[in-house]
Amino acid sequence: MNSYYLDKVNLKIIRGNFLEKGMIRLDGFVEENLYERLKREIEKEKFIHEKIATKFSYSACKLPALAREILDSPELRFIVQNIYRKKLGKLNLEVRKFGHRDYTLIHDSILKKDTLEFIFFVCEQWNPKWGGNKVYVKKEKSYVFPPRGNSFVLVENKKELKGFVQYVNHLSKKNKFTAVEGFFSV
Repeated sequence: MNSYYLDKVNLKIIRGNFLEKGMIRLDGFVEENLYERLKREIEKEKFIHEKIATKFSYSACKLPALAREILDSPELRFIVQNIYRKKLGKLNLEVRKFGHRDYTLIHDSILKKDTLEFIFFVCEQWNPKWGGNKVYVKKEKSYVFPPRGNSFVLVENKKELKGFVQYVNHLSKKNKFTAVEGFFSV
């Protein structure tokens, strides 16, 4: 992890920002050399396209060992625990790759209520005009998180919050991004 996020003084500031909206993005989350290793490891994985038209379209792969080592580490739990301040339960992790024509839809049967979820983006440069933004809707307000490499988005998923990944449009051409998504039961 980036040592900045292991400092309790910095975490206190981050916690204050998290409490305002129930979500936060942390950029440069993993030390750069470890992030580059993780990108290479993910690229070696075999992705299989999955689609249920009324729910989602994306490619998935098995979780690389390095991704589990990073995102299920004591350091990550320390960071999240200091931001969230509540007991964390079991962690579930998934790896998804999004390219042209991929998306997820808001669908009540797959929403994970009362969880603390996160997305760790693994990608090169991504233009938000290509779509693929992770969007959370709370009442009539929306929060948009464009894919940004080595960024970690932490979200408290309450009943009124709904999330989805916007359709990746033709402007993306052959560009793709990977998201390692996880959630803690709370």
